[in-house]
Amino acid sequence: NQVDESLPTAFLWKAWIHVLASEGYEPQNSMYAHPFDWRIPPKLLELRDSSFTKLKMKIEGAVESYKQRNPHSHFSGVVMLGHSLGNLFIQYFFKWMKVELGERGLERWAEENVLSLIMAGAPLLGAPSIMKPLFIGNTEGLPISTEQSRKLMQTFGSMPWMMPHTPDSPHPVHSAMNFGETDFPVQAIEVKLRNGTVLRPKNEEILKKDGWFRKIGDPKFDDIQDVIDNHYFDDNYIEKQVFQPWTPPKSIDAIICAYGVNSPTEVGYKYREHPSIEGMYEEEDVIINDNGYISSKSGEEVLPHNRRHPSRKSGDGTVPYFSLSWCHSWLGSDTVNITKIPATRTYDKDDVEKFNNVNLLNPAERFAIESTPGKFHTFYKRHWIEESRVTHIQKAMRREVWEIDGLSHRDSVTDPQ
Repeated sequence: NQVDESLPTAFLWKAWIHVLASEGYEPQNSMYAHPFDWRIPPKLLELRDSSFTKLKMKIEGAVESYKQRNPHSHFSGVVMLGHSLGNLFIQYFFKWMKVELGERGLERWAEENVLSLIMAGAPLLGAPSIMKPLFIGNTEGLPISTEQSRKLMQTFGSMPWMMPHTPDSPHPVHSAMNFGETDFPVQAIEVKLRNGTVLRPKNEEILKKDGWFRKIGDPKFDDIQDVIDNHYFDDNYIEKQVFQPWTPPKSIDAIICAYGVNSPTEVGYKYREHPSIEGMYEEEDVIINDNGYISSKSGEEVLPHNRRHPSRKSGDGTVPYFSLSWCHSWLGSDTVNITKIPATRTYDKDDVEKFNNVNLLNPAERFAIESTPGKFHTFYKRHWIEESRVTHIQKAMRREVWEIDGLSHRDSVTDPQ
């Protein structure tokens, strides 16, 4: 009936809960939440809370309950829906399951228990914006000072989970969607120390064991480096694979990755150590990608001319496009069908554009589609039929990436329409 918005995150998920309820899903019968303590590293989520073990049991219980209620149905498996960091939780869950069951065991388990996977606003390669609360604080509307928020965030072991990182092995389709680039468009972080030293770690160096945070010479950042070393690189559950890019199990019938694009998104930060206050930092500059135009806070373009692409996309206001678009690597083919829908609530059927068998690795083909004037939501789709390894019945498979123009990070779940 009504969602109690006083409950944690209820305001965020209310719209989705109503959509699912309108489709016949029922709370505690066929609609389940799986909350987790987002403050701590994934390793401790299992060690302290058995969070991933409980999720496995919850999924298996839901599937068994469905089978008992629908004994003649060929369909089985849950629809998993994640938002933001929740998608990194899902990613870790499947990596953990692969270690527990082996690759074949995971594929069979996924086919028996997971029908669909919907990932909204997934920061699959992290986000530079996580640096801001660590250096200068970010209250996010909470009734605390920025300094209080900074000190609080520095104690959260989950912060490295969301830091930007680059794939060890770039994927050609993901690279093609980013104009051949295999890294974030700019350097994510620069820090000027009081003694004149300037720290400019490459994005691939941000998350390293015994890494650059120690060079800051601040005990708080030493603590953050200790967390990275002890809880991410020494993660015995998934064999040090926390930051390795991930591909979902192939046996899942439908995988949809949805996110907003072309909102102004912060992609780089420059800080300086306060000249007189120990442990304090000041913001010197912010690099913003606004609909492909990447500039400093003053408005000056920061990319050289040969990297200024008119159809470059920005992210969802929180997560950069380079991170969100990693799921293009899941399409499983260089060639997909593309549908473009005007970015308005109402439009004529004739305004919808469809392109079949588009080679994403061909810049000319991609540019011809992306250069259409106006704002569009773009849907990349690959559908096929294959035989189930479990039921031996032919089943429809699909992989889709939805890029919704102007949709903010939070609205990817608060506005499911």
